[in-house]
Amino acid sequence: MLIHGSILMDGGCPESNVNLLGAANEKADKHALAVLHSFYKKKINRFQPVDEVLRGTFRVAHQGECFGQDCWTFEIEVTELPCAEPPKQP
Repeated sequence: MLIHGSILMDGGCPESNVNLLGAANEKADKHALAVLHSFYKKKINRFQPVDEVLRGTFRVAHQGECFGQDCWTFEIEVTELPCAEPPKQP
C-alpha cells in the first residue's frame, strides 16, 4: 500500500510495479477482505506486502501516459479478489 493507493509487485521483477485499483463493481471474498482489513488496520503493517489472488483488467500506458501517484507504466483494475494472505509472522 502507498499513501494514495496500492501497487502490485513481484520480487522476481522489482523494476515493474503495477498501479492497483479496485473496480466500482469489484467482487471480493468476505474472508479475503477481512484478512486485508485486519492486517492493514495495524499501523506497522501499512506498507507491508500481502499475497493476493486477483482478476482484473490489465492496462499498459501509451507514450506520454502513466498510472497512479508514481506514474507507473502498468495498471490493473481489480474486478475479483478471491484470496488474500498476509506474510507469515516469525
